[in-house]
Amino acid sequence: MCHEPLTEVPPLRQEPRTVSGTETVLLVEDDAATRELMCRTLAAHGYTVVPARDVWNALTLARSRASRIDLLLIDIVMPDRNGPQFAQHVVTMHPKIRVLYVSGFPQASALGGQALSARVSFLPKPFTPGTLLASIREALDA
Repeated sequence: MCHEPLTEVPPLRQEPRTVSGTETVLLVEDDAATRELMCRTLAAHGYTVVPARDVWNALTLARSRASRIDLLLIDIVMPDRNGPQFAQHVVTMHPKIRVLYVSGFPQASALGGQALSARVSFLPKPFTPGTLLASIREALDA
């Protein structure tokens, strides 16, 4: 009796797990369309988002927040001040905050050689909503 050769069955595609959270994110992005898209994506997945158009607006929001801010999500290159300088001010006000930098420049040049720490992460642009959500979850859980 002849048997046909066995063919390998392709593995089942796993759906990416939905990444969500309930933490508060201070989002600092000068491009209005990008800020709105990021804000909607995060809010749709359970995050409380405090959007800011620039570092000065973000500084006011960070100072006025009596409640905790869990993550600072900031573009490294901002028109009025760079992200790492601003992040230091926010970390002083909210010592347990995590920081996720985003940039269209490679990490090394964007951070000027500054090393990342356990509380600081980097996400290169461009990114998908799924990558953004996964990076935020990873930064918060680190």
